[in-house]
Amino acid sequence: MRVENQPHLIKDPTTGAILNTNSAEIQKARIRKNKRKNEAQEIKELKSEMKEIKELLHQLLGKNHG
Repeated sequence: MRVENQPHLIKDPTTGAILNTNSAEIQKARIRKNKRKNEAQEIKELKSEMKEIKELLHQLLGKNHG
């Protein structure tokens, strides 16, 4: 079934899910999702690196003052 006023959307009669039939839009959505996933991974890595730098800095300062 077509969704009213939305030529690239159809409704699955079994599940009621709305599906996009525009392959270009689907590809763009996948690219956006992958980009967000990659950015999240980079942030996670940066946080880990910052934690390591802070730990090393504390060790260095502790050795110089202890």
